[in-house]
Amino acid sequence: MPDQTPNPSPAATSSSVLRLAVFHRSDDVLDHLAPLSHIKTLELVIVWQGTTWTPPRDVAGILWELAPQDAGDGRIPALIDGIPSASYSFATNPALVDVSKAIGFRRHLSTPIRMIDVERALTLPAVVDLADRLEAGGPKLGRLSKRTEAVSELLRAVNASTDPAGVAAALVARVSDWLPLMRPELRPAALLVSGAGMNPWSAVRTTT
Repeated sequence: MPDQTPNPSPAATSSSVLRLAVFHRSDDVLDHLAPLSHIKTLELVIVWQGTTWTPPRDVAGILWELAPQDAGDGRIPALIDGIPSASYSFATNPALVDVSKAIGFRRHLSTPIRMIDVERALTLPAVVDLADRLEAGGPKLGRLSKRTEAVSELLRAVNASTDPAGVAAALVARVSDWLPLMRPELRPAALLVSGAGMNPWSAVRTTT
């Protein structure tokens, strides 16, 4: 299947849009990237591995779905040369971490891929603002609110001290675990997906 990198839309050429290339080998790529579907100023160019060894133009970073057979493939270091890049896989695999380092990726991630992990791995410019991060974290917060143990843990933490600073520290610790609030100055909307044979989210434009 030939790579069909879409022409950037006017929004995509804006400096506020972060453009990433995702080179995948499995059919579950949209499930792997599901946490990124809420990010409005993130544009993903999704490419089947092997269809091209040239990065799409104007990408700020590359995500590569890693497999053991990628070890020793000299085409991959050439592809990511000079571009912030991270590998990922379906499950945590210590052996793949070593392969990732040997190839030259900055970090190895596991799915589902979250924006906070991409930011840390690629050290990219800020793209997601606080309001969008809160919105994206809403479903998780809703699920946690229904778990009595989570609510009880929070109550115990804030009642452990009468010192306002101690209470605030307890709240901050829980919020950092529950919500994707790292780098709150950043900003995340529709994804632009390149590739055929996929069933994208309803909000995603697919170029075939």
